[in-house]
Amino acid sequence: MIEKLLALQDRIYKYYNKDYPYSLIYSPRISFSKIGELFELNYFGDGYDEDTDVSSEVFEQEEGYNFGFCAVLDLIIANPDAFVSLNFNGPDAGANGFRNWDFSRLAKADITLNNVRSFKVNLTDMGDHNLCLIGECDLEDGMIAKLVSKMPKLKILQVPSAPDATFFEVPNLRLEQLIVHSGYHHQNFIYNLAKSQNMKYLKMLDFTDIFDYYSDRSENEFTSLLDYVALFKSELFQSNSNFLFKLRDNRITATNCKMLLSIAQVQLYHVIEIPGQYK
Repeated sequence: MIEKLLALQDRIYKYYNKDYPYSLIYSPRISFSKIGELFELNYFGDGYDEDTDVSSEVFEQEEGYNFGFCAVLDLIIANPDAFVSLNFNGPDAGANGFRNWDFSRLAKADITLNNVRSFKVNLTDMGDHNLCLIGECDLEDGMIAKLVSKMPKLKILQVPSAPDATFFEVPNLRLEQLIVHSGYHHQNFIYNLAKSQNMKYLKMLDFTDIFDYYSDRSENEFTSLLDYVALFKSELFQSNSNFLFKLRDNRITATNCKMLLSIAQVQLYHVIEIPGQYK
């Protein structure tokens, strides 16, 4: 496996840097660590996929394709039992203000990632001028549910888009830590979590509501206080006083937090983060 990873490192380097000097800021690349008999794989680059039905080896023969990302996914698909941790990161670059991660190639593959315990996709930073998302354009469309259903031992999940309701239909989830940025739509994530029955191992939730990038957003587009009330009344919170909830929501007040804590005595850590805007 080490030889395959080193070979892919070299192929990605040659594809992107044969005509241009290597850039630490933009050049796609992979790195990896051996953990016992398994591997942690880190990818840096863009996350789009021109055609999920075409092998990355075809892309490699021509210029202008996102060969690196597709080749990494093809390597994972060909070696599904080799990895314990998968991390995807990239520069603050995108189209029309969006930085999309399209994992369709992996989601539709007939595989099970039996050993993956951690799956992380980079989040939108407060200073980014591109909104990081999973899916095509601004549609998550159940992509996260399709991915986690292939990872029966997954314990840590970090995603820059809120999963839709199908995420809470995936049976036997063993998630212990869940980090969610709502991205462009919160997709009723908090309300759906409050009703869920598949999160009995969850111990930590780090949740960020949608960013107010556009001043014309209506109030009902954001997560409501009533949804947070439903979560605090849920079995998940009522049965676990050691639960850690990191809430990043600029519309929730200190008074609201006190009211929520009167419902369930979980560990609530309220973080106020305001994203930047061009002036």
